[in-house]
Amino acid sequence: DRALGFYHRWYAPWCNAYSFALARNHEYEADHLAAWVTSAATLGRALIQVELATRFLADIYWARFLGRVEEAPEPPYKPYSLLPRAFKILEKEPLRQQWLTEALRRYAAENDTHPSLAERLAALDVAPQVPAPATTSAALMTLGPAAQPAIDHCDDVWRKQNLANWRKRHNQIREARWKLAEYDQHSSAALAPGDLWSKAGLLLSVQREEDAIDCLQQLVARKGDFPDAHMLLAQLLLKFGEEQGLEHLVAAVQQREHGDGLAAGFG
Repeated sequence: DRALGFYHRWYAPWCNAYSFALARNHEYEADHLAAWVTSAATLGRALIQVELATRFLADIYWARFLGRVEEAPEPPYKPYSLLPRAFKILEKEPLRQQWLTEALRRYAAENDTHPSLAERLAALDVAPQVPAPATTSAALMTLGPAAQPAIDHCDDVWRKQNLANWRKRHNQIREARWKLAEYDQHSSAALAPGDLWSKAGLLLSVQREEDAIDCLQQLVARKGDFPDAHMLLAQLLLKFGEEQGLEHLVAAVQQREHGDGLAAGFG
């Protein structure tokens, strides 16, 4: 095992360095072939559209859909059945130009198997611009009568894989809000350190980050060592660009050196 581990540590970096470069070259070749079959302009529009659709799905569509988990133990609608309508909304999304600009600023890292969008468009000699609204869906046209059964299948698979977690998350949020209501009946000064820590975790579980920061600040102001609270507070403050988070990061490290502090956790 030691010999195999030594060989892997020596060989893997060389293999990755060559294979990732080859993979990116293969993508360029695939793009060249696709442009020959259609046209460089057509492929360029498709690459941009995929980038924008991916961003739309991640930042808006799925975020809004999953954000409704608190409302009911059942999803409000079938997510894949609504996608054709959602993509029509994408065509009017005002953030598309901003998304494209941000995508063009990203370049492939050394471990990316695909070139960046800017690199692929440059290889095609295509000027990047937001595509005009599509009159038809190429995917739906290609699938024809099989389109709806395919969409239904995707909805069925999603439901089987995610319904249990949806219901679990729904119940977790309801329980968290019930516990927070109990805590809110008392002033923060009346809560024990362990209760303040638990309250901060509950606030984070329902996406109330600013309230969690306030709760953690009250906790670390108490007499005693609370390295976990300092660490979590540092992460939250730095996430919002607050340099004060660095002070709490230092405090967390210093307090860990002196003892275990408040040993608590939450999911």
